[in-house]
Amino acid sequence: MKRKNIAVLGALIAIKKAPWLVVLLIAVTIGVVLSALAPPYMLRIIIDEYIVLGDLDGIVWIALFYLLLIVVNNLFDFLRRLSLVLFGQRLYQHLEELLSDKFTRLKTLYYTSNDDGKTASYFINDVDTINHAFTAGLIGMIIDALKIIGILVTLYLFSPVLTIIVCLFLPIIALITRVIQKVMLAAQMESRQVTGSVNNAIAETKEVFSMIKLSGRESFMRNRWSRLLDSTYKAAERVNMADSLSSPITQVLRALVIALVVFLSPREIGISIGMLAASIELITNLFDPIEAISSELQQIQRSLSGIKRLNELYNEDEEKDEYEEPAEEFFEKAHSVEFDHVNFQYVEDTPVLQDISFIGRPREKIAIAGRTGVGKTTMFNLITGMYEPDSGSVRVSGVATSKIPPIARRRLFAYVSQSFMPIIGTLREQVTLKDERITNEQFIGAMQIVGLHGTCSGLYDVSYRRGLLSSGQEQLLNIARAIVMEPKIFLLDEMSAKLDSISEEHIHKAIDLAACGMTSISISHRLSSMLNAGKLIYINNGKVDRVLNLADDINDREWLVKTTALEGFSAGGSKSAEYSELT
Repeated sequence: MKRKNIAVLGALIAIKKAPWLVVLLIAVTIGVVLSALAPPYMLRIIIDEYIVLGDLDGIVWIALFYLLLIVVNNLFDFLRRLSLVLFGQRLYQHLEELLSDKFTRLKTLYYTSNDDGKTASYFINDVDTINHAFTAGLIGMIIDALKIIGILVTLYLFSPVLTIIVCLFLPIIALITRVIQKVMLAAQMESRQVTGSVNNAIAETKEVFSMIKLSGRESFMRNRWSRLLDSTYKAAERVNMADSLSSPITQVLRALVIALVVFLSPREIGISIGMLAASIELITNLFDPIEAISSELQQIQRSLSGIKRLNELYNEDEEKDEYEEPAEEFFEKAHSVEFDHVNFQYVEDTPVLQDISFIGRPREKIAIAGRTGVGKTTMFNLITGMYEPDSGSVRVSGVATSKIPPIARRRLFAYVSQSFMPIIGTLREQVTLKDERITNEQFIGAMQIVGLHGTCSGLYDVSYRRGLLSSGQEQLLNIARAIVMEPKIFLLDEMSAKLDSISEEHIHKAIDLAACGMTSISISHRLSSMLNAGKLIYINNGKVDRVLNLADDINDREWLVKTTALEGFSAGGSKSAEYSELT
């Protein structure tokens, strides 16, 4: 498959949606180049044809016209900057739109394999980097290159010999400018690294402050801070030194070139005084785009890593658009869940699930148990179609879960995670997730089932914030969010892991009420939750170790109690009479 370049795509979209802006940018660029050449040419006329000849009658008007040319040049330069900003804003917007669209199509596995900071940095850092690569880098470099060409052409019209002399100096000027900027960049990078170390030290000191005080390590921290601050001072000193030397060196180099031109003009080149003055102005103007091109090249080089990172992201595997829209009748019945010889791994040659096979019948209450890291939550992600098995299949009433469209999953699956994750919005929107398909009757019904309607009815349109509800109420809200679209399969991931026994009992009652007549699959480390199921799938080392019939087989229940006791599972909640009898 051909790899896509997000930077090129973003630029093409910006050009396609605002062609007038491109035309403006081209017109302004031509105007900037030509208007920059006009004042020196007019200066030659003023000196050679008026001042030297002593004709001062019309010089005021010529001088005013010269001033007007300078104003026009600055106006074009302003328009150039404005058009670059406008183009940059549009490019930034289209790049973020491309990224946002990409994030909706990425496989779930991408999000579980990459941390939040890396994902955020694409928007915060890399998009801005590409924007600068185009506006302050590539486009700016083209404009400055045209400026240099225009100045050299004008100089050639004055004197070919003078142009050759200037061209001989150009590589030397560019090289010295590049060296100065590299030194400055190295000093700035060192300063940033030291600043980063100081910021990390601040966070670390705050985190371990009590331990420092208790262990009497204040002197160690003082010495450490002294070294860091000394490094910061030295890095800042190098930045200031490089910055202070940059301008004088450039000015001296510029003066040397002008002095050489003045020295050679009357003897070797044979140009008039007006041409000499105009040439000096042109040579002076020549230094600015040369310095700018060096900075623009640096900007493009810094941007390459960001462009590479974004291209890698933009070419990540996406969810395959091969969904089969189920008929309406599919959502009106209870469903079976079947794992058929499923194998899955996140990293090659490191299997997580191996040959998993079992069938959960419609309306059956199933628990999945096992030690941490054996793949229980991974099984949930396979059931919901978020992951695809490497081999084998996961089916809901005969339909592969990976074929079920994302928009249909909420009507089929009720997924209650370990922790409640709020969104920005009202309490009502915590349940509906701003889904316009959900009616007010469905919302009220879900809140009544979990027992929150009476206590929270006055808060439905209040902006939600942490602390508005207790931990137990948040988990009940989590359940309401899951059941609001009346799904047919409940997936309960460690739903009561962080709750006290009273809250856990309340939640179990809410789940029993909500899951009535539906297939229910839960993950739990608590014995009380396991014993509440009819069937238990016990996973060990990524394989099905046992399938226990807890509803009817006392031997299976006894085995479970002994195993959980040996492996350190929590009893959870208040011990039931049956649990006490078995133990």
